[in-house]
Amino acid sequence: SELTDLGVCVKNARKNYGHWWKSITVLRDINITVPTGIMYAI
Repeated sequence: SELTDLGVCVKNARKNYGHWWKSITVLRDINITVPTGIMYAI
């Protein structure tokens, strides 16, 4: 099936730096799917 052919599947990823009372969001709602056998670089 289509989902089993994925090497990487990320849904709604988020990255924050700092502490809960003072943080900055640098990535929000990131989605990526990478098929098996394909390479991606960020």
